[in-house]
Amino acid sequence: TDIAVADCSLAIIDCVAPVRATLSKMTDMPLWRPDRSIGLLPVAEGSVTRQALRQHFHMLVNKPVHHRTLLNLLSRLVART
Repeated sequence: TDIAVADCSLAIIDCVAPVRATLSKMTDMPLWRPDRSIGLLPVAEGSVTRQALRQHFHMLVNKPVHHRTLLNLLSRLVART
């Protein structure tokens, strides 16, 4: 939830268990700009978890993520502005 008050133009959020638990309880409005954030989620997480988190992120990316992939995703977000 610290990201909600942070002044950032892009965010990469590691969706560890406590973050997933907090976000799954929030269904009305995201804490930050979903169009400017990427969520990192373990590859083993199922589609139910991914669906619940989708409203909070522009994109959910499997962990571990390759550096080049992450750089490409971030550059696309920047180019959209």
